[in-house]
Amino acid sequence: MHPVRWYFGSGAGLEIADGSATAIDGSPLGTDEGCASICGTDGNLLFFTNGERVYGSDLSVMPNGNGLAGHFSTAQSALIVPFIGEPGLYFVFTAPSQVASWSGIYSGLAYSVVDMSLNGGLGDVTLKNVELHEETTEHLTAVRHANGRDVWVVTHGWGSDAFYAYLVTCTGIEGPVVSNAGEAITQDIWEQFIPAIGCMDIAGQGDRLAITWGAFASEDARAHLEVLSFDNTT
Repeated sequence: MHPVRWYFGSGAGLEIADGSATAIDGSPLGTDEGCASICGTDGNLLFFTNGERVYGSDLSVMPNGNGLAGHFSTAQSALIVPFIGEPGLYFVFTAPSQVASWSGIYSGLAYSVVDMSLNGGLGDVTLKNVELHEETTEHLTAVRHANGRDVWVVTHGWGSDAFYAYLVTCTGIEGPVVSNAGEAITQDIWEQFIPAIGCMDIAGQGDRLAITWGAFASEDARAHLEVLSFDNTT
């Protein structure tokens, strides 16, 4: 097994091997918040991203790898999901920064496609910024379907209590399944987009979803945490 490398933050990285982690430098990555990376089954780093740029294992930007629809100041800016049954192909899902109010033109969930068979095995972005849903928050997570093969990709709508779940299968991306639960995430009393900031995760067994965000309900800030039931079959 090769050492696993994980790049994150601003130029930071870890190499994990034999049960220990060692700090490494030299990463070109720059992000205030979210990022994602993926390794092959042998542990070798394939690529990583801050939601705006996709970098190959040689630490250079992939061809067509600039200008993705995420943002370096998005809490969960990017999520990498392998194509089901198509080795070497990957979806890169991206989420906007504060519904694009802070900067940028993308306000919702989008995806791009990386093909690792191209560019001498270093990868190429072959499809970029296909929008799935307008006006979503910074929440983005995934969990296996109950069948153990497919993958649910979940985000939250802006200005509503709606969760949007897309299913990645061997035929592509299906959905969304829309579930209304919990409180609406919308502008606070100062008409700011700050409530869009937050993180979401789903338990590995696929039965619980946790989501956090903050808002100014009065002159004082208010933090939210919800834990909801999740059905990874439907």
